[in-house]
Amino acid sequence: MDRRLGLSSIQECFTTNFISGRKLIYVNCSNLPQIGITDFEHMKEISKHVRELLQIEEPRFERSISLPPRDNIGLFLEQKTRTGKRSDALSYSQFVQEARLQEYEPKPPTPPYEELQLSTPPCEELQEASSFFSK
Repeated sequence: MDRRLGLSSIQECFTTNFISGRKLIYVNCSNLPQIGITDFEHMKEISKHVRELLQIEEPRFERSISLPPRDNIGLFLEQKTRTGKRSDALSYSQFVQEARLQEYEPKPPTPPYEELQLSTPPCEELQEASSFFSK
């Protein structure tokens, strides 16, 4: 990571603090000072790249408390930080089902209204048109 970002001391901090792929989900601006990364610009850049790498959304302060604390993939990655046979065998779909998070799954975008309109007129209009021409 540090080679892409141009930050030479990052790899040492990650290695010293045993940050592996399993623990990467916990790398954010709140936790970086605990491992010795205190430059705010570096913290923002590292956090941004970790989110991009893991394809998780940035937590929003205005997020409703009725929703889970983060998106499903983030919750799944937190679950996978644990070690053991069960964690190793856990799949994303199994996790979503067991945690009953199906309703929070991202929905595919719906096309705009114009695209939803039928290209052929409804049956009633066709009947009216055909009766008009048969007169």
